[in-house]
Amino acid sequence: MDYWSNCSNSTPVKYQLRVTNCGVATTYTGILNPGDADFGGAGAGRTIANIDYSACAGLSVKGKATFDDIAVMTGGIATTPNPLPIRNAVVEVRAVSGDTLLGSGATDETGNYSINFAMATPAPYYVKVLAQDKNATPIQKVSNYTGTTIYSAKSAEQNASTTPHAINVLVQAKQADGSAKAFNIYDVGVRNFKNVARWYPLATLQPLIWMWESGLPACGGTGGSASCYAGNGVIKVNSPASDPDENDDSVISHEFGHFVIRSLSVDQSPGGEHTLNPLLAWSEGAATFWGQGALDSQYYLDYFRDDRAGGSGAFSVG
Repeated sequence: MDYWSNCSNSTPVKYQLRVTNCGVATTYTGILNPGDADFGGAGAGRTIANIDYSACAGLSVKGKATFDDIAVMTGGIATTPNPLPIRNAVVEVRAVSGDTLLGSGATDETGNYSINFAMATPAPYYVKVLAQDKNATPIQKVSNYTGTTIYSAKSAEQNASTTPHAINVLVQAKQADGSAKAFNIYDVGVRNFKNVARWYPLATLQPLIWMWESGLPACGGTGGSASCYAGNGVIKVNSPASDPDENDDSVISHEFGHFVIRSLSVDQSPGGEHTLNPLLAWSEGAATFWGQGALDSQYYLDYFRDDRAGGSGAFSVG
């Protein structure tokens, strides 16, 4: 907007600008002061708003994707979830009838998404966010133990016939249905891959699959089950009631440390049970060093419930 001339007016002038984009109207208001008059010279005018334009020929939906994070702190585990953005994840728009894929895109760093799609006859649809990154060749995804199902969360049903250009459509992964736990694992992966990218091209790493199933053990041994780097680009995350790790960012990030060290360096650890083997001790320490660096935290926090201790729960700070 350009204030050409104040016409010798010495008082501020109010303005109101209304923009209609694909049927959605937005109003902007403000004040132009007498000194803002510029007579329309080169580069004159003031930017009132940047409009996120979507072609109106088809249908569109935009909104935000979040997961309910349960923070593990030095004083224990949080009782109230905190919604955090699901970042850089695949987003799909699917028809309610037949589950047909109508369009796809991705969330950004803030969890926001905007997707144009088409339907021969506008009808109900929903938005689905996958625990998989948006790259053409995905660098990470979170699946069940067999690798056959990628975890996801979906929005409430939308109706394209009544709202062809939907906005503020929330996709929320909840702790109650387990989806938030999968997306917490995914988010720790996002943080770790960003840490890798500070020094190495991500193409130097093989794609990573996080395998997790709520309530089930991961890697067994004589001392019980635990999370582990299983080799060949697979990390298994432990989840029995006695020691669930899906909300333990330190444990998850530690296992990523094993993955990145095996991929980019040399690791002579024999693996297996944690015994007093110097090679094993060095490897475990190096993985923790990497993991805490990716989390930018000096505290290694692991919340677990141990039936052998009477089921009262235990909390360790490293």
